[in-house]
Amino acid sequence: MNLLTNRFATICFAALVVMAGVAEAQTKKTTPQLKGSWKFDRESLDGKKVKCVICLKEVDGKLVGEYSDSEKFKQKISSAVVKGDEVEIKIAPSDKWTAKTVFKGKMDGDKITGTANYYSSDPDKWKATRFISLDEAAGTWRMVFTTPDGTERKPEFVLSAKDGKPQIKMNPAEGDDETGEAEIKNVKYKQGLLVFDMTLDFQQQELSLEYEIEFMTTDTIEGSMYFELKAIGQGGEVDLEGERVK
Repeated sequence: MNLLTNRFATICFAALVVMAGVAEAQTKKTTPQLKGSWKFDRESLDGKKVKCVICLKEVDGKLVGEYSDSEKFKQKISSAVVKGDEVEIKIAPSDKWTAKTVFKGKMDGDKITGTANYYSSDPDKWKATRFISLDEAAGTWRMVFTTPDGTERKPEFVLSAKDGKPQIKMNPAEGDDETGEAEIKNVKYKQGLLVFDMTLDFQQQELSLEYEIEFMTTDTIEGSMYFELKAIGQGGEVDLEGERVK
């Protein structure tokens, strides 16, 4: 093999390695992730709407999880498989459903559209949407919003779970000496939406805050905050966004 041929072969080999790396990266990027929490509605035998949730996690390279609904029925997932963008989730027979329940659909981002059989072999339409569970959302978060006077604020809060219920603790903002210790109440978390009320002293006045925060991903949030200075009857609402600190 002469020198020119040898160089050409080397260049071709290098190009193939780069192309293989790009293809692998694209495959990893586009492979749907089924693990996580999914919500959807189904119709009961008497025609009522039932809120349903499927939560999946990965254990030893296999997806395991649980189905639960607003009728207080829970059942373990017997299998969950994703091939390309095709999804199949099975729930073993139980006292509620004598037949094996099978969910089948196509995943597109954070949505799955397909069919499910609950009570018979006749499939119903099935549309599930991903949401962030309380366990996934737990951590320290920094909010960013601008008050009506043009001041940008970046308060932090810590979200945790105790006995399955959300707990909120506010971290003092660095350099903020205008606000006193906060009283937090009415904390609720449901399917990726966090709401809570907060009362604190602001320049020797009682400031009431109402937060509504949606967890868009495990690392980002969006929402709004309503504020009211009761002594002077002044209030308003601002949009907020934020990210996970840890």
